Amino acid sequence: MRLFIAVAILCAGATSAALFYEGMQRFGDLPQPEAGASLAATDAPQDNRDSVAMTGSITSGARADEAGAGNATNGESGLTLRRSDARIRVNGTLPDLDMVDLFRETARERFPTLAFESGLRADSDLDPGIVEAGIAGMIALSRLAAGEARIADGIIAVEGEALYAQTQESLMRGLDGRIPEGWEMKLTISEPALPEIPDIAMCQAEISEKLADEPIVFASGATSLGDEAAPLMDSLAILVDECAPAPVEIGGHTDSDGPAETNLRLSQERADSVRDALIARGIDAARLTAVGYGETEPLVPNDSDANKGRNRRIEFLIIE
Repeated sequence: MRLFIAVAILCAGATSAALFYEGMQRFGDLPQPEAGASLAATDAPQDNRDSVAMTGSITSGARADEAGAGNATNGESGLTLRRSDARIRVNGTLPDLDMVDLFRETARERFPTLAFESGLRADSDLDPGIVEAGIAGMIALSRLAAGEARIADGIIAVEGEALYAQTQESLMRGLDGRIPEGWEMKLTISEPALPEIPDIAMCQAEISEKLADEPIVFASGATSLGDEAAPLMDSLAILVDECAPAPVEIGGHTDSDGPAETNLRLSQERADSVRDALIARGIDAARLTAVGYGETEPLVPNDSDANKGRNRRIEFLIIE
């Protein structure tokens, strides 16, 4: 009679471990077993730990603070995973201690950069399907900056803050077919708003009009902006900021006086000066590109002082 009970307990533990392993394979977290391998035989406990979970008695000192029978010992039904920017905490119950070990290892692998804390216990009365449900919750939580996943009573409830827009939509597609039968996923995720798309044509027109009314002027041979250019640069920075996140090219141009190589260098350094002035006023440097064109793109022929003055210019191009 004693032998029969012991065999029954071991088989129950091996079956639940095999179910867990099968769930892990389904999510790609563990390799497929080699041909001919028997999970039930391999994962059957050798130290009678499953009998602790099944009966609630303590037979291993190392597991004395983890094993228990049902919610009376654990005080918590199902699983709860909490993630912050620094740590991941896993609490709750799984059907046996082998699953506890495997679930912990999976959490560490999925959140390798976070400090890991575990309050998992074993409860033989739980449906083994909670393991697959827990993995689905873990996958969802790994896509969030911070949040919580609660897995119990057929519901996988995930709440949190996303790093990117449309995370919830992406998660629903990615988890399609991965929710275990009889379970439901509920997502409540706050996402950053999609950036408004600026009207590129209007941005370009406003900046070009501003530069036509108040061109950026450099002294002859100079590459630095004078103090008198500060109010104009303040106004241009506001206009460029309103066009975010569109990239902006700052083009420098010269007249044809002097060597072409010198003019090319002058135009590049002047464009760089304007770019630096905008960055100093809070414009994202990644949006700004300075290009020197030298004398290669005149607006009008360089046949008079007035025309040469028009060709010495800075232009802004808003890139779609």
